[in-house]
Amino acid sequence: MGIYIEKSSDPELYKDVYEEAQRLIRISDEIIVSVEKAEKTSTREKQSSKNETKIADLK
Repeated sequence: MGIYIEKSSDPELYKDVYEEAQRLIRISDEIIVSVEKAEKTSTREKQSSKNETKIADLK
C-alpha cells in the first residue's frame, strides 16, 4: 500500500510525510537496552554455590 504526493503540488504535505517516514525509519532501527540492578549475594551463598560446583565436578 502506498500514497502518491507530488512535492510541487503540496510542498508542506510532502515535507510532513517525508519527516514522518524518516522518524519511522529511525525508531525502527533503535536498539532498546534495559538494565536492572542485581541484588548482592551473601558470602555464604557464594561459598555454598562453589561447594555445590565442586561436588558436581566430582561425580
